[in-house]
Amino acid sequence: MKKNISYSILILITSLMVCSPTYAQVMRKAPYLIYPGDNTKMQVLWQLTSTATSTIEWGTSTSYSTGNVQSFQYGSDHQHTYTIPDLIPATKYYYRITVNSDVYTGSFYSAPDDNATALKFFAYGDTRTNPQDHDPVAEEMIETYVADEEYQTIVISMGDLVNDGDSESDWDNQFFDPSYQNIQEMLTTLPYQSCMGNHEESGILFSKYFLIHLKRVATGLLTTVLHTSL
Repeated sequence: MKKNISYSILILITSLMVCSPTYAQVMRKAPYLIYPGDNTKMQVLWQLTSTATSTIEWGTSTSYSTGNVQSFQYGSDHQHTYTIPDLIPATKYYYRITVNSDVYTGSFYSAPDDNATALKFFAYGDTRTNPQDHDPVAEEMIETYVADEEYQTIVISMGDLVNDGDSESDWDNQFFDPSYQNIQEMLTTLPYQSCMGNHEESGILFSKYFLIHLKRVATGLLTTVLHTSL
């Protein structure tokens, strides 16, 4: 009888641990970077598994003393984004995102001065289907910019990020899978600029995760044009 009671208690405790929000993974897509086309700004994006308020902090050191804001989700799928403003060009920044008690950190270099004449960067593509092969490529990229910080600039991707761009599970399990730590670190430290490949299919989810900044830029330009015309 005692053995059965002990076994039942163990099962109950295990069930509570699995179901408790404390043990649930809050971050669905860890922070990643997109360069918004202005060397005084950097866009940070992330996606949660449920509704929650996030805090993002940033600065030129890990004291994150330059600024901080609360981020609230947009859309209907727990996405967050914040464009860090007033950056000094060609300067290293650190950022930290806190969701509940979970903390995620990253860093980036702001884009070069307007008068820069040279730039080191990474260019590659076709990361679809086999994240186990993509991860060591990301590892080599990280090792490269650790050895030469001038490479911590930007990634230019030729697309085909996932096998089926219209499948949310492909985005979760291939490109943004948290078990591939090198890919996630690369996205957290290098702005990722990509065109759309044929495997992005209709482009609806590609736009959801990688074109939000372009939509806002286009809306701003359209507003300016309409205002000028009027």
